[in-house]
Amino acid sequence: MKKTLNILLFLVTILSSKAQDFSGITNKKDTSFTNLSALKSAQRDGYDVKIAKSKNAHLVKSEFDKIYCQTDEYTLTVDIFSPKKRLEASLPAIIFIHGGGWRTGDKSQHHELAKELASKGYVVFTPAYRLSTFALFPAAVIDVKTSIRWIKEHPKEFGINTERIALGGYSAGGQMAAFIGTTSGLDRYENGACKINQDTEVNAVIDVDGILAYIHPESGEGDDRRSKSAATSYFGYSKEENPDLWIEGSALKHVNEFSPPILFINSSVNRMHAGREDYIKLLDKHDIYSEIHTFKAPHVFPMMDRWFEDTVELIDTFLIKIFNQ
Repeated sequence: MKKTLNILLFLVTILSSKAQDFSGITNKKDTSFTNLSALKSAQRDGYDVKIAKSKNAHLVKSEFDKIYCQTDEYTLTVDIFSPKKRLEASLPAIIFIHGGGWRTGDKSQHHELAKELASKGYVVFTPAYRLSTFALFPAAVIDVKTSIRWIKEHPKEFGINTERIALGGYSAGGQMAAFIGTTSGLDRYENGACKINQDTEVNAVIDVDGILAYIHPESGEGDDRRSKSAATSYFGYSKEENPDLWIEGSALKHVNEFSPPILFINSSVNRMHAGREDYIKLLDKHDIYSEIHTFKAPHVFPMMDRWFEDTVELIDTFLIKIFNQ
């Protein structure tokens, strides 16, 4: 009798719950967020800036659109930047995830950052991933995790040390970097279509203006009054319809004693680091190192010349500290 009642309650819950919204899946690329649109946004806010350019690109070799996962339905690629002259046979690696609200943006947006970091002695990867116009959460997470596996599968080809891998990202990419950094080994986020026998553990995280929690007093995510928010499109549910999924998709939910050290580089837009202080408190309980640096700057600062060199310097200094411990 009790078993029958539980089944009935389960069925009632399923039937009464709102179905996931797949209407945002257009299978078309959203090109609304670019470095040019970021520049115009910063200029509208009164900043005298230009799109940043690497001063040391001539010291770097580049490879574009290397396939890291291919299925009958989609192909995922990564761009790779490495120093022409190597001081070590195996260099530290940085995997940097682009932003764009999980719905737009492109891996090419951080090529200048990747080149400048590569000139300092890193091999830098900028992976593409399925945006929410193609697949809902956790597809993007699984894709980036697959790219980590693929990179670890080819250490000699890329000349990298797989014990010195940093995962970074900007905005939505920063959110994903923190989330992936805290969910290594969780089966529900590890089972991609491309099977590669490597783990997805990383040794450091760089979160550039990415939130740590969607549902949080500091968060601006989930305001669907004027139009569907980026996070609602990402999850296929509003936060009212499925708050548990929004909490589950947050790095703050998963931070633990095995989480890697993390660098936060933030703008002065407070909602872009929602949950950061709570995240750091949990890290502190486990003696895990973290740093915060905040610019008086708009959200799009990493692509702008005014903050570009300082951003590169902060990343380099942090990784030297972490990788040399």
